[in-house]
Amino acid sequence: MSNQAEKLRILTATAQGSNVLIPNSVAVVSGKGGTGKTFFAVNFAKHLSGMGKKVLLVDLDINFANVHLALNVEPEKTMFDFFMQRDLFEEIISRYNENFHLIFGESGNFDYLPDASDVKNLIKNIVKISANYDFIVFDNSSGISEELFTAVRSVEYSFVVLNPEVTSVLDSYVILKAFKRKRIYNKMFVVVNKVNPNEKGKSVYTNIRKAAEKFLKFTPEYLGAIPLDESVHESFSALQPLENINPSSAAYSEIKNLAEKFLKETYGLDKKTG
Repeated sequence: MSNQAEKLRILTATAQGSNVLIPNSVAVVSGKGGTGKTFFAVNFAKHLSGMGKKVLLVDLDINFANVHLALNVEPEKTMFDFFMQRDLFEEIISRYNENFHLIFGESGNFDYLPDASDVKNLIKNIVKISANYDFIVFDNSSGISEELFTAVRSVEYSFVVLNPEVTSVLDSYVILKAFKRKRIYNKMFVVVNKVNPNEKGKSVYTNIRKAAEKFLKFTPEYLGAIPLDESVHESFSALQPLENINPSSAAYSEIKNLAEKFLKETYGLDKKTG
């Protein structure tokens, strides 16, 4: 885990005009909707909080937000209240429990349409409070937008969530290509979701890795794969995190493995030392 000195170094670099970099931050992205991006972001962030890490999850699927649905929470305030200057930034942070805090987006609010400058302002405020959290996770909108680029440019790590379908792999490659063209060079991981028993997530990753290495000249890393699991549909129907529905399910077991692998490989932490 980066210590306070490391966080201060990053904040100093930000003040000097370099790209904003939020310490210990992750952007979860996908090339298209339906990959399970929000499902992964919510359950990944919640598991980190259950490991004793203090986590802030930000729903940046700005006007199609559904993090609140996955957690069965009715937001009292959203980032739109901040964008429209109805509330201070500190007032839009919601507490799910002691270790798990949230900033909610909205759905279908056309009174105000946020843009990249709004996201940039939001992120500047998140930078100011970043030392209060061990991890900050952004659930971004699918596809490509300036708002997405603004967010991903600000984080240390990106998780690209895709499915085994060819279209999903191609869309994910487009995301990587867009990041390259926008000169976004944070460390990128691939998460393959909805893998059936006859498929191997590593082979899906290999396809996108080879394309990225050949045409984009960089290598995204493989974080892992999450199997198809009926418990996931049950969690959607119940509007509950997967841990609350079936903590022993194959999908949740793999999310735990991915979270612990990320901590160990990136920060040198494991369950015993972290």
